[in-house]
Amino acid sequence: MNFRILVMGVAAAAVLTVASATQADDSAMARQIAELQRIVAQQSQEISQLRTAQGGNWLNERRAEEVKALVQEVLADADTRASLLDGSLQAGWNKGFFLKDADGNFLLKLKGMIQTRFVAGFQDQTTNSDGDDSRTGFENTRVRFGFVGHVIDPSWKYVIWTGYGSTASNALLDVAITKTFDGGWYVKAGQFKVPVWREWTVSETRQQFVERSLLTSAFAGSYTQGLVVGVNKEKFKLALSVNDGTGGSNSTWNAYDNEVALSARADVLLAGTWAQNADFQSWQGEDQMLVVGGGLHYQRGESGTTNGVGGVGPEVDVFRWSVDGSLELGGGNLFAAIIGSHSSGDTGVASTDQLGILLQGGYFVTKNVEVMARYEWGDDDMASTEDLSILSLGGSYYFAKHAAKITCDLGYAFNQVSSTFASTKAGYQADAAGSDGQVVLRAQMQLLF
Repeated sequence: MNFRILVMGVAAAAVLTVASATQADDSAMARQIAELQRIVAQQSQEISQLRTAQGGNWLNERRAEEVKALVQEVLADADTRASLLDGSLQAGWNKGFFLKDADGNFLLKLKGMIQTRFVAGFQDQTTNSDGDDSRTGFENTRVRFGFVGHVIDPSWKYVIWTGYGSTASNALLDVAITKTFDGGWYVKAGQFKVPVWREWTVSETRQQFVERSLLTSAFAGSYTQGLVVGVNKEKFKLALSVNDGTGGSNSTWNAYDNEVALSARADVLLAGTWAQNADFQSWQGEDQMLVVGGGLHYQRGESGTTNGVGGVGPEVDVFRWSVDGSLELGGGNLFAAIIGSHSSGDTGVASTDQLGILLQGGYFVTKNVEVMARYEWGDDDMASTEDLSILSLGGSYYFAKHAAKITCDLGYAFNQVSSTFASTKAGYQADAAGSDGQVVLRAQMQLLF
């Protein structure tokens, strides 16, 4: 095309030259020469533009060829690495680091948690031998890590959850194998929380306050080992368990001798989803949720052997029950629960009828800031102590919901905190008789991965 334009330009110049020679008027020749110069300048500009365009196309094609070569090299390297594996392996992040096979039959998720805490406690009269009625300090309350996932196929699930407490003591927590069946049925074997008191069964990673209420330390029991048969339906959940009793965690088969230990828990979903019921918070924008539930636990110790509730001695029967309800309103939440514990035994063993009530709620003033309040009351059925009565106020800032948050709360005990309810982990120490006004300030940072 460049040569065609050049030839046309030369031809035009020749024509104009011949024509100019036949003209007698000098002014006409001058106009023809000016026109010839304009045409030549225009053609030169067009030729320059065409050269530039062709040069750019060549450069783009060269770059495209280089990129294609680089992609092919990367893919070849990936194929080489994949060939070293026994089948395809996938890894990444989905609410935790994971490894899984391409078919989805094997899954391993790494989980972890750090809770670091500041606590300041002030008592009216302490029972500490040194007489110090005020204590402050920092601690790593919980350092947890473990694995969840499935093997063989998604119906065979497992959990291993362990870690360290503030004294650097290590203990196995949730360690169980679960086999799921059609219709929502499942069987679980291993170590798990006694399924009665909802505040206890909600994970420590998803609590509303810095720590659970003192009712949990007194009545909920701990972990146990045994078997659970249950069913999870769209609107109903039921779990039935035969186990080693409330003191049966991390023990050998002959460590505790209960003639029988049975637990049961049922929940009914009246609105919302089960996922919302996994914590106490009601995040802004969520739908309304309403769940009611309750639990039962009974264990009968064998006389003359370790009875599972503290030492070797007479036969002791323990019966515990709870009823609770959770309401979430898309930014505000309310939780109410009542728990009872009755124990009796052989001759010489005093019977007790203990009771506890818990009320707590929260409200998100912004998307990331929640304010909350809690009141806990308890009667340990001891003539020498007063009823538990604590009011707590607090707030949380959520950087990424439970994955990263800071929680602060302040609690005031209107009456004596007896040894039945006192809990170092919760920050409350046992008061001397007749004391009141214990104040506990707590602040905690939590990180999950």
